Amino acid sequence: MNRVRNLGLAVAVLSLWLTATYVPQARSAPQCPAAPRWDEVQAFRLEGGLKAYWNVYDGSGGSHVAAALCHGFLPVTIQNTFADYPGAQRENINTFLGKLNTNPWRKPDFFERIVRRNIDLALPVAGGIYVHDIEFVFQRSALKAWVLNAIGRRFFSSFTEFEDSYWKEWATWFVLPVKWTRERYTDAVVGIFGPQPFFKETGKIRDYSAQDFAEKHSFDLKLWKSIDPYVDFIITEAYLPDSKPDSVFYIATQIEQNYYRSEKISGKPIFAYLWLRYYGPDWRQATPLVDTFLVEAMTLVPYFSGARAVVLWGHEPSVKSGDPLPYSQLPLFTHTLARLSTVSDLIGRGRLVPGEPANVLWRERRPLVRMFDVGKEGCVALVINPWQAEDAVSSAKVECQGRAYPVAVKGRHATLAQISSGAIILH
Repeated sequence: MNRVRNLGLAVAVLSLWLTATYVPQARSAPQCPAAPRWDEVQAFRLEGGLKAYWNVYDGSGGSHVAAALCHGFLPVTIQNTFADYPGAQRENINTFLGKLNTNPWRKPDFFERIVRRNIDLALPVAGGIYVHDIEFVFQRSALKAWVLNAIGRRFFSSFTEFEDSYWKEWATWFVLPVKWTRERYTDAVVGIFGPQPFFKETGKIRDYSAQDFAEKHSFDLKLWKSIDPYVDFIITEAYLPDSKPDSVFYIATQIEQNYYRSEKISGKPIFAYLWLRYYGPDWRQATPLVDTFLVEAMTLVPYFSGARAVVLWGHEPSVKSGDPLPYSQLPLFTHTLARLSTVSDLIGRGRLVPGEPANVLWRERRPLVRMFDVGKEGCVALVINPWQAEDAVSSAKVECQGRAYPVAVKGRHATLAQISSGAIILH
């Protein structure tokens, strides 16, 4: 996501306008600024600590952002932390790094100055999150770095000592911007789009064993353990690669791996970044919009895989003021969030019940079943069977507090069910 322009100042100005003109009322849709087709978009209000954020960049001058915030989304201040827009990229830190880096001790002299200047330009917004977009390629094998890094190697008595210092030093490239943000904005809620406890994978994770997950992603944890104490939340990228049913399980696998790893470290909340387009090799080229059945899945699966929030991202510079919605599926996206809002308070008070690993269900082409146990109030379950035809109807077994319940699943739609006192209520 090193493609996001610095929108902090614009969002801050917009926030001041909203504060002066918009007074929300409980569970009622606010009067939003006039914007084409936003009257088709359902307002929502999540509770229980669940949240949804708007991080869509367009060329409308803020009209779509204003409408999104009025409909229930929360704001995001995001910046390309290592960029040098004022200096025409002459002191771009990513450019300095190059393509493959084996020496984390080689920071440019202008590192702190550029990062602090960018922080000064990106103002946080009340009620929102502050995201540092820091993505660069570095050698993920400490052993290879040990062999290649002759200059750095001479300062260490052993590979073990080098490896520990290697990961800790790379972590400073991410940690320092967060620390400097807190110095500048003491109340900012800060996270990083970049490293994760479990870094994004391809479809091959379908066939991974538990040992594969541990071995192939050991470096993720080595790096993340030095970053985790400084951030307020963990960002997981859950962009969809294609329109296949597999995408449902890709989302679930990516998020649940981050969730269960983070639980062992600190339990920092997971925020899932979503996009209503399929992810292509060049994010600047418009790719097809996500299929309808996947809009429901991408909206709900994150919350039922351990995420506490979703962040809708987008890059639509051609959308100008007066143009229709940035995405035609937005009404379905917010309608699904409104469905979730009816049980969000229960989910917030509930306990996510560990289910079979999503990649196992994926490999065996079974439905995705996920559930929260909410004590005396029963359970809240999500069931999706993307393998069946749109006109098919099937039944999936949901285990709630020691009893099995058959839950009907229509086509590839997401079934959201509340099970209480033996009754099943669909939302």
